[in-house]
Amino acid sequence: MEAKEIIQVMKERMNSLKITNYDVSKSSGISQSSLSRYFNFKSDMTLSVMLKIFKALELDYVVLPIENLKSEDSNSQNNKKGLAGKVVDRINKSTKN
Repeated sequence: MEAKEIIQVMKERMNSLKITNYDVSKSSGISQSSLSRYFNFKSDMTLSVMLKIFKALELDYVVLPIENLKSEDSNSQNNKKGLAGKVVDRINKSTKN
């Protein structure tokens, strides 16, 4: 998953929760100016920062070997989903079991 896709997921989550950078800042302990820099690709975020933001947004994460996603890609009806879509599909499958 690319950084742009991860940040897009974060922004969509913020919209769905109806929260602002201020709210994420207070919950995560990351300054509003830093959040702005991360969300506007002015600075790269570290893994620890990303995990703090995930926690503030009540997002979970899954680490999968890329070959698992590639094999699903060849079996998928919609190959235009991209990696993010495949990860979401994979998470949805695992939570149904």
